[in-house]
Amino acid sequence: MNRPRRLKLKEAMDLILNANDSECDGDIESEESDVDFSVEDANVDGADSSDDDSVPDSDDDKPLAKFVGASITECSVNSKVRKKHYTWRKGAFSPPDVAFTGELPQPPDEISSPLDYFRQFISADMLTLLVEHTNLYSVQKNGRAVDTSIKEVEKILGIFLLMGIVRMPGVRYYWESETRYHPVADVIARNRFQKLLTVFHFVDNFSITDEVKAGDRLWKLRPWLEAFRQNCLKVIPDEVNSIDEMMVPYKGRTSRLKQYMRGKPHPWGFKIWARTGVCGILHDFDVYQGNVSNNRSELGLSGDVVLKLTSTLEMGHKLQNFC
Repeated sequence: MNRPRRLKLKEAMDLILNANDSECDGDIESEESDVDFSVEDANVDGADSSDDDSVPDSDDDKPLAKFVGASITECSVNSKVRKKHYTWRKGAFSPPDVAFTGELPQPPDEISSPLDYFRQFISADMLTLLVEHTNLYSVQKNGRAVDTSIKEVEKILGIFLLMGIVRMPGVRYYWESETRYHPVADVIARNRFQKLLTVFHFVDNFSITDEVKAGDRLWKLRPWLEAFRQNCLKVIPDEVNSIDEMMVPYKGRTSRLKQYMRGKPHPWGFKIWARTGVCGILHDFDVYQGNVSNNRSELGLSGDVVLKLTSTLEMGHKLQNFC
């Protein structure tokens, strides 16, 4: 019977860790990788190991953690994205030509009215869509239509914008006798205003499939949001753009989109990735829905957002984007 060959600690660890190259893939079926190795063999002194090599190996005195850390390859079974490895080479840097070649936005010949600017972003098609789905949902919910119109919907949206400037503790305060605010109370009755809020709808609920509802938390607002985004893209961008997150204040309890951002002026609210110009005009945006996407690249969430918001810029104009 042949005596088993004694192994040094380093040789034993190499055989164990490198016995099967497919270990990271979960396939460990290899009969040739079985090695007879015991604790006694690992703790042999220099006299026993000098049969094959009279010169002692200094690696035997190293701790086991160093061999494990140096031998284990980078692999993760639960990793969804396989990262690429880049090799940097030293070379001379030649700065590219960054001279702006695009079209700069020109000031208008005459200043338009606030209503004209409002209709530039909230088009008549968007208002028509809102009126149709609001009347439809009121029939589905209450059995009869509220019979709203584009003119009345414009009043509702204008009141919301005005309420953001002139704030009160509650909506009803704008109609109360002691706190009555005439620019709001004289436009529409309080009961009519509150009734319309209960049936405001931007899409037909029965026309949306379950797959769309499961993959998009904003499916009830998606048609309107996309139409508004397309109108923002029509504005000529500035030479200098900024991509960053912004918070829309909200402290309600009924939304799964609410985020908390410590250190922000409004820590509670809806998180929006936005691309704006140096003058503050919004050009593109994307509402953050949480960790619901499984199609991220190796760049991560922030990198994917930058690529998405810059993909709508025209190529070749050498715009500057600060992210």
